Amino acid sequence: MLGIILLLIGLSGIALGIVGARVSRDMLQTLSNGTKAGLDLAIDSLQTVSDSLTLARQTIADVHTSLETVQTTATDVAVSLEASQPMVADVAAIAGQDLPRSVETIQAAIPNAAQAAEAIDSTLTTLNRFKIDTTILGFPIQYDLGIDYNPDVPFGESVLAIGRSLDDMPIRLRNLQTALEDTAVNLQTISEDMRSLSTDLDGINGRLLDFDPLITDYIRIVTETDDNLRLIRGQIDQQVASAQFVITLGMVWLAVSQLVPLYLGLDLLTDGRLLRRSQPAPNEEQTPL
Repeated sequence: MLGIILLLIGLSGIALGIVGARVSRDMLQTLSNGTKAGLDLAIDSLQTVSDSLTLARQTIADVHTSLETVQTTATDVAVSLEASQPMVADVAAIAGQDLPRSVETIQAAIPNAAQAAEAIDSTLTTLNRFKIDTTILGFPIQYDLGIDYNPDVPFGESVLAIGRSLDDMPIRLRNLQTALEDTAVNLQTISEDMRSLSTDLDGINGRLLDFDPLITDYIRIVTETDDNLRLIRGQIDQQVASAQFVITLGMVWLAVSQLVPLYLGLDLLTDGRLLRRSQPAPNEEQTPL
């Protein structure tokens, strides 16, 4: 029974060594292929991340330039609006005070002007009618002043019509003053908003610039990681070959080491004959005289 056990141990050890060497080599090769595929995927992903970070840095630089342009424009608009506000206030004062007074002065003078216009109209009409058309001593005599005055609307009525057309002008101009004053207030509000926008854009630009060193560090880390993975990827085949050699050597040693229990098992099964065959026969004892 012990011989059978030793024999089975020897045979199973040899089989385990042979099968273990084959399986371990295949397993290491499969593990190597899977590891290389994973590293290739990781390398491609890191390259994509590096490209994305580079694009992000360029985009931030472009946004920074655009924001600087918008900030400058907002500041210029604020300055322009602030400069326009006094002008609008002056126009409001002129439209709401000076012009209405001037129009009212003109309106006050319209009746007198109309009377003068009527006198002028009457005079011109009389002069237009002054003509000489007669014959003296057989000689025809024709003479006029050369005035051709026959308007459809008399001069006095035209002056009164001008006065009537100015009736609503003072009220409209005073209403325009209110609108212009509101516009001046709105311009001040817009100017303040533009300055606030310019300040906010300056803060945003500052925070965008803070991202640039961080993105640069990320790119450096990703690049170093990519280089390390490529180095590991190049060393995998060599390391797997070394591991396969060591495991194969170990399996061979395991198989060879099973020769001893195999030999002992066979010796026990043959009741020691295998061992006696391997020993030289002892010398025969001499018979005493």
